Amino acid sequence: MSAYDLREWLVTDGLGGFAMGTVGGIRTRRYHSLWTHALGSPTERFLILNGLEVGMMSSDGRRARFIPQNYSFDYSVPTENVQLISFETQPFPKWSYRIFEEIEVTFSIEMERGKSGVRLDWIFSERKKDWTFWVMPLISGRDFHALHHENVVRNLELTELLQVWRMQPYADRPAYEMRSDGLFLRDPSWYRKFQYNEEKARGLDFEEDLHVPGVFQWDMGWMTQAYLEFGLEGENHLVRAKKPKIGYEKSVDDFLVKRGEGLTIMAGYPWFGDWGRDTFISMRGMLIAQDRREESLSILLEWSKYVDHGMIPNRFPDGGSAPEYNSVDASLWYVVVVGEFLQKWEKSLKSEELKKLRHVCLDILKGYQKGTRHRIQMDDDGLIACGEPGVQLTWMDAKVGDWVVTPRIGKPVEIQALWIHALEVGMRWERSFDVILKKAEKSFEKRFWNGSGLNDVVDVDHISGSFDASIRPNMLLAIGGLSRRLLNLDQAKTVLKVVEQQLWTSAGLRSLSPEDLHYWGYYQGGVIERDGAYHQGTVWAWWIGPFIEAWLRVYGETAEVKEAIKKRFFEPFIKRLDSLDQKHFPEIADGEEPHLARGCPFQAWSLGEVMRIEKRLRS
Repeated sequence: MSAYDLREWLVTDGLGGFAMGTVGGIRTRRYHSLWTHALGSPTERFLILNGLEVGMMSSDGRRARFIPQNYSFDYSVPTENVQLISFETQPFPKWSYRIFEEIEVTFSIEMERGKSGVRLDWIFSERKKDWTFWVMPLISGRDFHALHHENVVRNLELTELLQVWRMQPYADRPAYEMRSDGLFLRDPSWYRKFQYNEEKARGLDFEEDLHVPGVFQWDMGWMTQAYLEFGLEGENHLVRAKKPKIGYEKSVDDFLVKRGEGLTIMAGYPWFGDWGRDTFISMRGMLIAQDRREESLSILLEWSKYVDHGMIPNRFPDGGSAPEYNSVDASLWYVVVVGEFLQKWEKSLKSEELKKLRHVCLDILKGYQKGTRHRIQMDDDGLIACGEPGVQLTWMDAKVGDWVVTPRIGKPVEIQALWIHALEVGMRWERSFDVILKKAEKSFEKRFWNGSGLNDVVDVDHISGSFDASIRPNMLLAIGGLSRRLLNLDQAKTVLKVVEQQLWTSAGLRSLSPEDLHYWGYYQGGVIERDGAYHQGTVWAWWIGPFIEAWLRVYGETAEVKEAIKKRFFEPFIKRLDSLDQKHFPEIADGEEPHLARGCPFQAWSLGEVMRIEKRLRS
């Protein structure tokens, strides 16, 4: 294995905090860290421990360096006399090194669920007389979106008590502790101009200065183990899990975090918080399909607290600001997921729980029927119209400054599919929705079917009779991804054929046909270029679920069809996007070969749809 392997790993604490980095150890993002703390679970995240310098030295002058560093002007300090021989992701990241062909060292990173902090452990294959092992922490204490630079404000004071060293670099940031069985030599200094190449490629600031409080040392003649732990001031040491979760169960817990009195789902690591549509799309495969009833209910009840004018929030900004209600689909996904939850567990609910879910669903449906924010309202044809200039309401939500890349104002196709399914949920409680449902279903086929597929948007910009026939994956929700087909079998086959021919790649579905003049095949460049390509051809992994489910609906759920789907679609997808076998999947990939993974490296709805459809293929 290479010390410059840039594949990424992830560890989380169940509160919104995390650690992540590359297999080779070099930091390429501003978000790479060994401890990012979530002050206001799951938001307000601060990056505390950026990384480490780690090495060994002998009394006769031999040296080894474990972790490469990258500085300004692409000046790299490589590993020295260290060979990386293996790396594991489950249940926690663990590296194995061979030093001077004489000794093997394993290094692991572990977090405790429900407590903020990180534990770092090194285990040596033997004692080595006259050798010293040393670790130097590289620290910032900054907002995790920002970058850190040398300054005179930083508090360098450090207090020690029984192998615990306490510090609070900035008055408005958390105080924390370093705990270790090593000897700490205080030597405050700055290491300047670390360079993060992923940030540079994105056209963002990419240099950072980090503070070093000192160095930890261990006499290897007396020990075969060493540990260093970071945690909040005054808290107990982290407790190591006796039977840590592995596989998909561990991956689900990476995204499942505390919010208020309940739970929520982080949309993606490192930079996303908990988003409405992402939460509800993700939990279908991550929780409901896995029979995790309690977590599912906790999420639905927690989000129900924030319904306003018939809408569920799209996201909660960092810093405790008010929730943002700028999504037309998040609320509909909520109702759809409530329907799926009730189908499995309605009889087990307490009356007050069922009453709460009923109230929220009806509030959403009636809000959409009568009209709410951003011109979201049921039209005379029973379909949902939405949108106004300057606002991006669907999942295709890229916006740069005042430029909304794919506004999709009017009646987007997937919104109608969600609306129809949401109405069916509402009919559990009010039969009056049946009239609207029948009208919506009739209008859907009449307004969207164009002979070769479905229009992506009708009544574009609220102009009656206009349409956008762009070939995008959104039409799939009419035949896969939701509980039933809205088209007849011949129509469904036509939709599936055009989607496969023009959108399918081994990394998922393109967001726009390559034959379209607006197609962008590569997600590269600065912010404007990337956001411009985000939904204009970039591949999205989460559409693997609706796509395969559509295949099952069209061609039958026989053992032969399932086996063919596995070999033709599912297995190549898994192989391409999860090369470390850590049961995590990225957000997006390039629309063109070799379909390199891009965007957020750990995305919840990508995982959720993989899990949902994998269970479907097994059943």
